[in-house]
Amino acid sequence: CINNVCQHPISAVGTPCPDDGNPCSFDQCNGGTCLHPPVPQGTACPDDGIPCTTDACDGSAALECTHTAAVEGAACPDDGESCTLDTCDATGNCLHILQTTVCSVNGVCYGAGDGPPDQPCLVCDPTETQTSLVPVPGKACDDGNNCTNNDKCDGNGTCQGGAKDCSDLSGPCATGTCNGSDGSCIALGKPADTQCTDGNPCTTGDKCQDGQCVAKVIDCSILNSQCQNGVCSGGICIAEFKTIGTPCDDGNACSVDDKCNSNGGCSSVPKDCSSLTSTCGNGVCQAGSCAVIPVSNGVQCNDGDQCTFNDTCTAGFCKGTAPKDGYEPNDTAPGVSIGSKSDCDDNASKLTATLSPSGDVDWFNYTMSDDFFCSIYPTVRLTALKADYDVCAYFLCNGASQGNSSMVSCTQGTLVSGGPNGTWGCCSSNPGTTGETVELNTECSFLGLGDDGGTMYVRTTKKNSAQACDSYGLGWGANTAP
Repeated sequence: CINNVCQHPISAVGTPCPDDGNPCSFDQCNGGTCLHPPVPQGTACPDDGIPCTTDACDGSAALECTHTAAVEGAACPDDGESCTLDTCDATGNCLHILQTTVCSVNGVCYGAGDGPPDQPCLVCDPTETQTSLVPVPGKACDDGNNCTNNDKCDGNGTCQGGAKDCSDLSGPCATGTCNGSDGSCIALGKPADTQCTDGNPCTTGDKCQDGQCVAKVIDCSILNSQCQNGVCSGGICIAEFKTIGTPCDDGNACSVDDKCNSNGGCSSVPKDCSSLTSTCGNGVCQAGSCAVIPVSNGVQCNDGDQCTFNDTCTAGFCKGTAPKDGYEPNDTAPGVSIGSKSDCDDNASKLTATLSPSGDVDWFNYTMSDDFFCSIYPTVRLTALKADYDVCAYFLCNGASQGNSSMVSCTQGTLVSGGPNGTWGCCSSNPGTTGETVELNTECSFLGLGDDGGTMYVRTTKKNSAQACDSYGLGWGANTAP
């Protein structure tokens, strides 16, 4: 409505309008009027049901749907029989003409020379008849009898064959005959215990059993040994040597590589235990196993570790005394407690410890309080290094029994997992004797407005043994470290 007046704007040209019901017209607006112009000539329209006509609009103003007969001989719908030609006649009818080179018998199509699988002696011969099958004498076939061969068709359309010959299986204990189930030749055995001979001088008591001439092998096992076999030769038992190198057992648990020799005996070599021989013991074989016979305790030796001293033999092993500091033993988490720190305490604490040998670790732990008006940034630093060291510090919030990655981030160092109680922390791994520093940002409370205090777990690691045993300095605090 405009100024309280109802307007009726004209639709765009080509806008669809009500269908006039004629399939040969367009229904579209033009200048505010619904027009019905003809569709293009040849546009499909409703089928008249006759398969050999083309149903199309004439494209004229008459808007007529025409039904034009197809060209005579054009293809039309298949009647389902593969041997008929389906074509249109001049009046539009669909014809189904039987091809001259095939037969149609009881609704089934056959090509020339073909027939049903179950009647191999009857085939289609369209030159003789297209409505029935005819016999083919002499054609190879299968009469269904497994015990015939050379099966051929006769003049009546029947398949016949000659009896199969199985005489080659006949023998002193069996008669060859055909097995009707699969056509194979089988040997039917003669009565049990019928006398026979198997032609083998090393058997005795030959008799028929289940169609076979069965006998007992002459037993020569009395001549068997680890490296000899008792065998029959020409009806006489002899001892035959086994192949040289055949495994055997000489009965000595402290020998190896037991093998048969050229004389039919078992040879071996003593078991070598020399790999266990050292300054502190001699490797010997005992009851088949290598063992160490220790030398006297107290014999001087070298355990190969430059970080030990007073190396002596003890119970067959070379052991030295390792240097210790006041924090040992602290090889496993949570380690030695070294006190507590407030984040308002700007003075870091220090200690000196020793790691020996290469790969050794020290674990320490300390608690930190997040006091009012102070910022908590736990820091750990290694100093005075004479070899390559690493340091890692893991953090657990107060009141938590299990750590996770959300409790901490790294201001210095790399974020890692692997601390006690599933804690996460930060690691420093500078090369050589460069000092190592990690600084953590604890995140136990929302936006740092609550208690961000907790427990630090510190692990130091000596990575190489190129230097002699040495000490290192550890500085630690809640917000700083030297």
